[in-house]
Amino acid sequence: MGDPTAVPTDSSEALFLSPGEWRIFSLLVRCGPLTVRQMLGELAPAGSETAAPSYTTISTLAQRLVAKGYLSEGPKAASSGPASAVIFSPCVPYDEALRHHTERFLSQYALGGPDDLRRIRQVIEHNLLG
Repeated sequence: MGDPTAVPTDSSEALFLSPGEWRIFSLLVRCGPLTVRQMLGELAPAGSETAAPSYTTISTLAQRLVAKGYLSEGPKAASSGPASAVIFSPCVPYDEALRHHTERFLSQYALGGPDDLRRIRQVIEHNLLG
């Protein structure tokens, strides 16, 4: 299992989360430990017009998050059957992950100094008021 106090501090691409990985990570932060099937249920509630990601996609994203140190796998309750499902839990605090990704974004895109930062602030304010 991952260290709950471990925070990725390296800004390498390996630790940066894709949008799909971020969606799974933030879901687990909000809803607590879940199996892949439970994540599917949360991501595509009944009656939703949005297509749900496949079981395999969610499983792959969760495994990537484990490899990157953002999630940990709980022990299986049984070797087969319904109790064999793996439970995934976040092991990085959400605020730290968000800070890490925001700092990476700013270092990558705010190369124009104060003007870029002003434009980024305008976009954020527009989305908050939106």
